[in-house]
Amino acid sequence: MAFYNVLSRPLMQRSSALGFLTVGMGAGAVVLVLAGLAKGSFAALEHFTAAQWIAACWSIRPPAGADQEQRGQRREAERG
Repeated sequence: MAFYNVLSRPLMQRSSALGFLTVGMGAGAVVLVLAGLAKGSFAALEHFTAAQWIAACWSIRPPAGADQEQRGQRREAERG
């Protein structure tokens, strides 16, 4: 854990909290996809119904207002 804290400090200092979270979640997603490919977990997707695909797509959409919040943070940073 300490190793991670030391290596991630420069990234945390130069990025916003949302940016750091995005990078962390993206890295975790890549690891999970690779593990799923290695284990053959994606075979279950062949049996998804239309309702399951809709639910999956709905769950990965960006949250409502996320872009507005980020724009507001940029404006505040420019002002002060």
